[in-house]
Amino acid sequence: MTQVAWKPSFKPARTTVVEGPAIVGLELDPQVRRPWMTDGMTLHVPVPPGERTELTQGRALVWGRFGPDRRLPLVADGDAGLETAYPWADWRSYILSERYATTRRRPLHTRSPISYKVVPDRIRYVLARRMCRARAKQATAFPAAPFDGGFEALRSVVRGELTSDAPDPAPRICLTHDIDVPNFQFVKQIAHVESALGLRSCWNVVPFGYRVNYRVCDWLIENGFEIGLHGYCHDNRLIYLSESRLRRRLDACRGFVERYAVCGFRSPSWFRNARLMRVLADYVKYDCSCLDFDWLCPAGRGGVLTATPFRFGRLIEIPTTLPFEAPLLVGTDPADTVAYWRPKIDWLVQVHGQAVINAHPDPHYSGNGPMIAAYRQLLEELLAAYGDRWSLPRDLAEEVVANARCGL
Repeated sequence: MTQVAWKPSFKPARTTVVEGPAIVGLELDPQVRRPWMTDGMTLHVPVPPGERTELTQGRALVWGRFGPDRRLPLVADGDAGLETAYPWADWRSYILSERYATTRRRPLHTRSPISYKVVPDRIRYVLARRMCRARAKQATAFPAAPFDGGFEALRSVVRGELTSDAPDPAPRICLTHDIDVPNFQFVKQIAHVESALGLRSCWNVVPFGYRVNYRVCDWLIENGFEIGLHGYCHDNRLIYLSESRLRRRLDACRGFVERYAVCGFRSPSWFRNARLMRVLADYVKYDCSCLDFDWLCPAGRGGVLTATPFRFGRLIEIPTTLPFEAPLLVGTDPADTVAYWRPKIDWLVQVHGQAVINAHPDPHYSGNGPMIAAYRQLLEELLAAYGDRWSLPRDLAEEVVANARCGL
């Protein structure tokens, strides 16, 4: 592919303004709107702190609403080419690293000397539902469930004009499961549903903290599935440990990693930070700890805002785009789970995003008859939308590595 040079700035002198971080609504020129950008779709994007270039020349392509009466151009096209109000590489990094998520707080249960696991599963499930329902009612919070098209809209405009990055990995179905509790009862049943449809998945296991059923894990490997690492003991404290203590925990998992040729990781309860990602690169090749739109992590809202995998330092980050049981946490009936996700699936197909599913086999989530039936229905709809395009996450990560610039 021919490299397109970054075009120079506008010729007239410009001023810069120092502002703090904000979440702004987007308005796009009709000529750069994509078919998936419907009138009712929410389009917001974080803008970083620091200097914002005043785009005073040319035709504005993307506007940002900084307030009820304040509308400023974020992307403009003039005689000298396209320009953004913030340097694109820095702006993109600000979003993908989730530095905009400034409201995160350390939950109390991660400070307690007693593990939250002493609370019975059923009670913890009820508490999680209450937390997620409360967050879902915060209509003004960002990002809102189930998705916001702002960053993909912005990226489609900027990327089309300013760069010719390597192509994104081909969109496909990518199935993952987290075994959070010592319950392997439904693992094979769910795996058989996938196998019957010609699919395979990755099962993320916690090596310590509960008794691992190695027979089931061996069976998964023998039948073409993948095994991943789901932390050390699922106490949600990994990101709050010093680097030396974090490494000691991961070193203790080496025997499990070697036994199953583990090359991927997902952090318990979606807890993540830059230190964890930096250390993980010495142990695995890819990470699935980020959601594209995160209103589930107990630490607070966030998300990388894209359905496309990308490099995070030396790691490949594969954002989870369909946390299957999330509708249960906001009061959706199991029979309506697929209907909840249908608009998101349609959007993922249109933006050529990855359908990365996360589910749990324990009885309060997907380890029961109604949810297994809903899961099969979801897989059938995904196959209808994506055809037979699917892969294990390790194969998706390898494809991203092959794309030098990872499409972002």
